[in-house]
Amino acid sequence: MSKREAKRITLVITVFWLVMLLAGSFFDLQISVRLFTLNEPVSLVVSTVGVYLFNGSFVFLIGALLRQIISSRPGKIKLIIAIIICTYLAISTASLGVGGLFNGTVLGSIIGIETVTVKQMITKGFLYFFPLYPIGILLNGKHYEKESILRIICVLFTMTVSFYSMMLVKQLDQRPRFYITLMGYEGIGFREWYTFKKISEETCQKYGLISDDLGSFFSGHALHAMLNVLIFPCLSCVFPALRNRDKVLVIIAAALSVLISLSRIVLGAHYLSDVAFGSLVGIFVIVLFNFLYSKIKPLVLRDS
Repeated sequence: MSKREAKRITLVITVFWLVMLLAGSFFDLQISVRLFTLNEPVSLVVSTVGVYLFNGSFVFLIGALLRQIISSRPGKIKLIIAIIICTYLAISTASLGVGGLFNGTVLGSIIGIETVTVKQMITKGFLYFFPLYPIGILLNGKHYEKESILRIICVLFTMTVSFYSMMLVKQLDQRPRFYITLMGYEGIGFREWYTFKKISEETCQKYGLISDDLGSFFSGHALHAMLNVLIFPCLSCVFPALRNRDKVLVIIAAALSVLISLSRIVLGAHYLSDVAFGSLVGIFVIVLFNFLYSKIKPLVLRDS
């Protein structure tokens, strides 16, 4: 995909989500009231796919990264360090993925939310996500390119920073999710996305609210779904057949992000402004990534 085509697609996606943010700023509540359907099956499936794609892709790419490092024939000490780091990242991401998969606005709304220990998260992580780690190792085969290693590392780093930045914002602002506002709790009602507010601990304890209940702004699902615009093309590092298919992969990722975002509104987990803002943050991250990667790549690969 040429730079010109990439800019056009980015512009179209950006304008679309800016319009959605503007619409949400005025009609958030009305839209949520109209679309909300408790535990709507299709939306639950789409939301689950969104969680699995992000965390699963991370684990898969870590496996592919390790195999490429092995194929580069590093020294024994470097190889041992790489195996330890990659395995740790795969296990920790798998465990975090379980937390996202079974929270109250995804599968947790069906099977019930349980207080799980770290041991249980790790155990379930091995079951649901960790298998993608050896699959990434196997599917990558003996394929190795220094540029592929650099690209995978940069994408994984970007995904990590985006995730923890989103978690930080959710701690600074506590916007009740739409389905929580329907409970009729005193002091827990609808408010606009641009009015930051913290809910008192006394209020949370009074109604048994957890941090996730107040994590409407902004949508992590929307952010992660938009980052598929980076992740899908990166899969060409593992599957050479996907090379020169960037345009198709980006369009698929962008369309999927709209579906995932819509599912979050239908489930009452987010307002339109939440998913629009999350998507715009994702676009900003992608633009910043492409700019920095274009600067880093020549410096790292100039001696290759």
